[in-house]
Amino acid sequence: MMPQTVPDGFEFEQFPGDEPGRTLHGGHAGDSPILAEQVQAKFIDVDAQLAAYEARIAAIENGTGGVGAIPIGQGQGSGTSFTVDLTAGGKFPSPPLWSVIDMRLRVDLSDPGGLAMRFFGETANIYRSGSFQVDSTNTFDSDNWHLSGANHWRIAHLSTLSTGLVDLRLFHTAANPGLISFQCTSTRQSDDANVHRHTIAAGSLESGGVTATTLQFLPTAGASSIVQAYWWAWGMRMVAP
Repeated sequence: MMPQTVPDGFEFEQFPGDEPGRTLHGGHAGDSPILAEQVQAKFIDVDAQLAAYEARIAAIENGTGGVGAIPIGQGQGSGTSFTVDLTAGGKFPSPPLWSVIDMRLRVDLSDPGGLAMRFFGETANIYRSGSFQVDSTNTFDSDNWHLSGANHWRIAHLSTLSTGLVDLRLFHTAANPGLISFQCTSTRQSDDANVHRHTIAAGSLESGGVTATTLQFLPTAGASSIVQAYWWAWGMRMVAP
């Protein structure tokens, strides 16, 4: 008779006459395949697959795995500048695998002025940006912040009330980390209803090796400090890490 098999593919001897097959002892001559070795190989393969699945499940549960819109974090800052760590303390790869980063901020400045942004530690004159403003009296101000020699982007014009809102989006690809662009819209409320202001800004940065890892926000154009800022951030990943 031929050796018997089960759905897992293990061969075994049902009767002594089945030899040669998968034996428990190596056969009468000691040179036949042993069933335990086949079973052991199967368990090793299953254990490896199980460990891989457990790692993927853990990554999805703690937010470091998978694709799509993934929360990065939230926080607050104040003073002459504050930073946002887009790796969440090393939770995400550095550089992060973000293709798009979305942020929302609510900011109160010391004086009416601008809110600027740059990548922490990167202060070379490589930032380009421009904007225009419209206020509640339909006054249009082109502003033209095309800062060819600036070491930051000016992304918004805000006031001393904590109702200044910023909607920021960074476009960043791991395939070309030296090309990063942004779009930003902001609203500024004031004690004077005539200067309720809307601003639209956009810009880009070209520098080899710069990645969206840590953002620094700072006041500019009339404001000396950030009284209080609250931020929320999440990133879009198109491939799993």
